[in-house]
Parts: sequence; structure tokens; C-alpha cells
Amino acid sequence: MSEKDHLYLTEVIKEVDNLPCSHPASVNIDVANTYYSLTKMLRPLLVVEIGCFIGFSTLHFAQALKELGFGKIISIDAFDWEVDAGKGMQNRQEIAEYYRKMAGVEDIITYIKGYSTQVYSQIADQIQNQIDLLYIDGDHSIKGVFADFNTYYNDVRVGGYLILHDIYPSMCDVDGPRALIDHFNASEVIPQQIELIEMQTRDGFGIAILRKKSDKPIQAKLSLGDKVKIGSRKHLKRIPLFSKTHPTLPSTEKFQVIITVVDAQSGKPISGAEFICPQRCGEQRITGEDGNVYLDHYLPNRYLIDISAKGYTAKRDILLDISADKPLHTFTIELEAGIFKPKSMPQSPESQFNPQSIQIEWALFERMRLAAQVEIQPANDFMPQTAADEVAVRVIPPDDFNASRLFAEMAALPENGGEVYLPAGRIELTETLKLRTGVHLVGVLGKTELVFKEIDFGLMIQGDNRVRVENVRIRHQGAHKFCAAIFATRASDILFSHVEIFAPRAVGFLFSDGVYRARLEQCAVYEAGLVGFMMVRDVRESLLQACIAEHCQQAGVFLTDLKLPPEIDPLDFQAQIHYTAEIIGNFGPFAPEDPAPYRNTLINCSFRRNRKVGITTDGVGYLRVLNCIIADNDCEGITIDNGSWGCQVQNCHIYNNGRRGLQHEAELTQDFVETMGLMPDGTSKAKLPGISLDNAAYSRIENNCIEGNWGDGVKFVRSVYGCTVAHNLIANNNRGVNDKFHFFGVLIGVAVRQHPDQSDFPSCYNRIIENDILGSHYAGVHLLPHTTGNIVQANRIVDQTFMAVEDHTSAGNRIQENGM
Repeated sequence: MSEKDHLYLTEVIKEVDNLPCSHPASVNIDVANTYYSLTKMLRPLLVVEIGCFIGFSTLHFAQALKELGFGKIISIDAFDWEVDAGKGMQNRQEIAEYYRKMAGVEDIITYIKGYSTQVYSQIADQIQNQIDLLYIDGDHSIKGVFADFNTYYNDVRVGGYLILHDIYPSMCDVDGPRALIDHFNASEVIPQQIELIEMQTRDGFGIAILRKKSDKPIQAKLSLGDKVKIGSRKHLKRIPLFSKTHPTLPSTEKFQVIITVVDAQSGKPISGAEFICPQRCGEQRITGEDGNVYLDHYLPNRYLIDISAKGYTAKRDILLDISADKPLHTFTIELEAGIFKPKSMPQSPESQFNPQSIQIEWALFERMRLAAQVEIQPANDFMPQTAADEVAVRVIPPDDFNASRLFAEMAALPENGGEVYLPAGRIELTETLKLRTGVHLVGVLGKTELVFKEIDFGLMIQGDNRVRVENVRIRHQGAHKFCAAIFATRASDILFSHVEIFAPRAVGFLFSDGVYRARLEQCAVYEAGLVGFMMVRDVRESLLQACIAEHCQQAGVFLTDLKLPPEIDPLDFQAQIHYTAEIIGNFGPFAPEDPAPYRNTLINCSFRRNRKVGITTDGVGYLRVLNCIIADNDCEGITIDNGSWGCQVQNCHIYNNGRRGLQHEAELTQDFVETMGLMPDGTSKAKLPGISLDNAAYSRIENNCIEGNWGDGVKFVRSVYGCTVAHNLIANNNRGVNDKFHFFGVLIGVAVRQHPDQSDFPSCYNRIIENDILGSHYAGVHLLPHTTGNIVQANRIVDQTFMAVEDHTSAGNRIQENGM
């Protein structure tokens, strides 16, 4: 298999890429794979693509959705000119349909023929306010791009994404996408309503990724300069951007790079030296007799390269800064005579730096293996499979808005469900409102309020699917006990949008045992008696987007496997609480076969001012916490604990957590208060970190701002294996330093177990790399005795109280290039 073959996701994609008509009209394979990766990360339910040519990019979107197990694509193209694809195929739509079928994604992709602005009315009902990812790559003229944006953008969900291709006119010879971006910058749409990042691509055309922050409608208007550009081109014959005989697009930014490798002592060129650039797919070159490597078409960028030669000591990670201010860049690399060490595949930790041997028999490894074998049913459409004119619609008038009328309307719905519209107003209910399959309950945003009094569960979904609840405020009144304002079990494809819950008796949203693909958008829970959002055992592929949990008595979010003996019914929550009273929050043991929350995502959420933890986990797999604010919680900001694996915390702001001033006296007694006393302000001396990991594996903490927490920035409590903390800003933690405790930017530890069946081996084989660790931490990184196999490398550590890295191990860890 060739090097390039590794770039292809499927054989079908490889075949399409090699069609004689594919390029340059299709995006190149690197860009297409970027689209695939973005789709896997963003997990969209609906992708709308404007401009597909023959469906090359479409297949990458579809492959990601196929692997995710959910999501649809509507791909729009005029299909108004032909190409030569070989095999007797010339019609572009026929080519796209042929490969759609060959790839097995007929149920994912729908091709629509026509101009995007003209077909909108045909698909409006399918996409209205439902687009998660919009890709614009159609008519690249200024007028065309503005029209595409204005037609479809307002149907992108808040928090949804838009991708623009061909954003650099000097390389791709089109103006539309660049003009749109410049218009947004000039009008301050960026960053107030849209976030944007531009990405350079190998061909120089570039892409832009935009994220919608506000539901405020936007209509992009052509500037005078844009109108002049359009007018100046009207005399030209209008032809497709890529005609059947594709023109060669001029490139005005061509860069040449000459790298000269010389002997450090004599200055003579070294022939046969090996040049490797991992950022260019591991590209390798060999220097000639003049010691030179010649490279063309490098885009403005910074590259890290490796140079090695026989008889010389190799140099790694040499920075080449290739800027746009000159067409020729020259670099001279000096090699010292020494032992030749050719670049090889990364070695295992044991062979690299001789860590201490640890024999680990861990239930978590078996849990990971078993979880990967579990399959669930594929997603259904969120709406009932019924034509719009056949959906039952019930509207309750304001003058008859009461509990009796609501229950009567729900009971009158046909078997396949229907829509019930509630007016503005407030009603009290004294029995649970059960929602059946296909029911869509809609209130008036901010003005419809349901008050549930003295009942355990307000809204209940049990054994039903495709339920939607929108624009409702809920109050859950009564004595404190374990119950929930909204409870779902054995349910799938349910949606809650703009649902606010005030002061629930225990839990706001409770999902338990067989809840798949729940989606919560802009929902909030305030002052919960226990937890804002709780996921118990088998809850999978749920999404919390732009949600809030504040002032909850325990955690804002709690995900748990909550192990139970067979005699306790999973839905008997009172028995569960009694059974687990001594282990919830105290790390009870887990077994590999325990069902656990799996593949859940929290994005653009805020979890603040909770009496304990912002987000707490008790055995979860592949939890993703992205772009969230986790702040002002009295205990940890987020915990990844007790049999959790594959979790990702990325691009979050985590601050002012862990003060420990709001806990009850009994709780503080467990936190060393009896022996060590309290701080003068009445808080515990044992402060808590921004992020805590305990009995966790293969999780990643990346690109976060972790600052101003009272304990450590990041703490590995015990038994943390194969985790990564990288590229974070970790600043000014250790706010709670006192006469008994001081705290660190990152602590790699091995605490004594809190339960006899718990694992407590030293944290090992983790990576702490390329973080900025700033401020008066006692040490930037602290390694406790017996921790081993850890890599602490290339961290910038500034203003620490004691030392940059405080290492209490005798050997076995790689610690290098840390400090200023």
C-alpha cells in the first residue's frame, strides 16, 4: 500500500479521487479528510452542502455520519454542466448518485438539483432552524456567496457551524468567500455574533470555520466596493468556475525553500542527509552533493523538521518560519559529528526511559474492551414519520389553559403522536405528565410555566421515542427526596429545547437506563436540590448544547454507572440511594460489565456556582466537554473518576473552583478538618483542583484555560493511566495555600485508596507537554514517589514559588525542557 493510500477512508473515496474529472474542481484529499474529522467532532444531525461537484466532499461528510450512526446530508448543486468521469459517465448528478449507492450511504445523502436560492422553498420544512453544519462551496462569485449565506444561515442552529472553501483569492482566483468574511469583520458581526477561524490548506485555497453564537438574524449586504467588482465583470462571458476543460488557476504566492545541511566544524556541505517534515505527511528528502534540499510551493507557515546524517548527531524539531514577505527562504542547518541515530518509530515507554515496572490488572481495561462491543439501534428521525398535513395539532387557548385541558388534549392525540401548543400562562399539576412517542409539546418562550406539586416526576418519557419539548418553564415543588422534574428511561431520539427548570426537589433532568440520543438545547436548571443534569448507567450519545446548571446542591452535571445488586430495581431510586449512601462520591468499586454513560457531549455550556462540583463523573466512556465555562463551584470544576476512559476536556475556561466553603459540617469532617482545623474564613484547608482525575485512562485535557482555582490546576489523584495534559494555560492556581497544604500547576499522584476494592497504583504513562504554567504555584509540576513512565516535557513554567518541576521519584520519568 502506498503512502497516499493511507489518506483514504474507503475504497470508494479513493476511486472518486482518482477519476479524471475530480480535480481541481473537488477539494483535495487533505481538506476532505479535515471535513470528515470536523464532522466526527461536531456530531451534526443535519448537514447542508451547497455545491458538491460530483460528491467527493459529500462522501467524507457521509462517512463520518455513517460511523457516528446518525445524521443526514442535503447536498445542493445545479448539476448544469458535464464532465468526463470515464465508465461512460458524464452527467455529474449521475456520477454522484452512482458513488452514493456504491458507498452505502443512500439513507444519509439526498442530492437536490437546482440553484441553492431557488430550491430553498422545496426543502424549507426539512431544514428550518435545524442545520448543524452548513458548507458553502457553490457559486463563488461575491453575489453568489452572499446569496447562499443569506438564504441558509438563519436556519443554522445557535452553536452550529458553517464552512467556507476558497477564502484566499490570490490563490483560488475567486472573491466571494473572502468578501463575505471581510464584510463580517467590518460590520463587527465577527466576533459579536459569529466566531471565525481561518485555516491554510496545502493548495493555498484555504477554508474558514464559523460558529454561530446568536439567534439574531443576519443579512449580509454587498458593500460599494463589492458591487464595483461585480459590475466590472459583467462584460465577461459567464462560464462555470470549473468547466469541462479546467483552466489553470494562477498562483501569486509561490515560495521556494532551500535548506543547506553543513558540518558544524568545517562548514562543508553534507550529502545524503535525511530531511523529514512530519507536518507534510512525513515528507522525506535527501540532500544532494551541495548539501541542499529544494522545496517549492510551501505556503506561509511554520514547520518543525528533523535532519539526520550518517556520522552526525541528529537534530530534531528544527523550526522553519516560512513567511509571506519574500519568495525565497534559505536555511542552514549545522550538524555535529557523532553517533548516527536515524529517525525511527516511537518506542514504548519502557524502552525510552526505563520506567519502574508496574504490573496492572485493572478492571478498567476490560471495561473498555466490553464497551467497544456494545451496539445500539441507529438513530430515528427526530420528528414523527408522518406528512406535515397528517400530524395532529392541538392548540390550547389562553382562557382554557389548565391541567384538565392539557391532559385531555394529550389523551386525544392519535397513536403516532402529534403537536400540542400551550399558551402563555401558569398552571399547577398534581400528577405526572407522560409523553408518548411522537408527541411535540410547545409553549411560548419564557411565558409558559408548568408547576408540578408533591409528585416525584413532572414530565416522564418511559419506553417512548421521538418526543420533543420546547419553550417551557418548569417548577418542581415539594419536600426534598430523590426525584426529578423531567425523567426519561428506555427512550431514544428525544429533544428538549429552551426548557428551564427552577428549584427541582432533587434532579432537573434525569436520564436513566437505556436513553439514547437525547438532545438538550439551551436548557437550564437552577437551584436543584441535588443535581442539574443526571445520566445514570446506560445513557448514550446524548448532547447538551448551550445548557446551564447553577446553584445546585451537589453537581451541575453528574454521570454515573451507579452499580447496583440484582435485587434492586434500576428505577427504584429510593432503594438505590439507601444502598449507595456510603459510596456515592467516595469511589465505590466498579466492574467491567457495569453499564456506563457512553459517548455523551457537553458543548458551549455553563456550570457555575454549584455547592459541590461543576461536572462529576463516576465511570463514563468517551465524554466530551467542549467550549464550556466551569467556574465558582465549591469543590472541583470537573472530575474524571472511578473507571472513566477516553474523555476529552477541550477549549474550556475553568476557574475559581475548589474553595470548600459551602459544604456541610459533616462533609468537612471527612476532609481533614478534625485534625487540621479550618481556615480563618471557615473553609477547609484541603482545597480542591480545577480538574481532577482518579482511576481514569486515556483521557485528554487540551487547550483549556485553567486559572484561579483554590487547589491544583490539574490533579492526578491516583491510578491515572495514559492521559494527556497538553497546550493548556494553567495560571494562578494555589489560591488556597495555607500552613498545611500548598498546591501545584499539575500534580501527578498516588493517594491512598478510599475503598478496599479501589485501585491505587501510582499514576503512570501520562504526558504533561507544552503547557504554559504561570503564577505562584508551589511547583509547576509535582511528581509523587513511585509514579513512573510519565513524560513532562516542554512546559513553560514561570513565577513558581519553589521550583519548576518537583520530582520525588528516583527514576523512570522523562522530565526535560521545562522552565522559561
